[in-house]
Amino acid sequence: MRVSNFLLWQIAYAEIYVTETLWPDFSRARLFEALLDYQKRERRYGGLGSSGGNSSGSGQRAAARHA
Repeated sequence: MRVSNFLLWQIAYAEIYVTETLWPDFSRARLFEALLDYQKRERRYGGLGSSGGNSSGSGQRAAARHA
């Protein structure tokens, strides 16, 4: 997806939903699919998140070994 420079700073923290469905064909069912997709997203609000995988834990162990 390509985003132009128009209002680029304003969408820095926006959640964008991209679909193959064109606007005239966007039905109520497609809207509910989009809402379900939004509900499944992990929002970190600038943090690392709770299910970030093992990268944060292994980094902490590696830092502890070198300290």
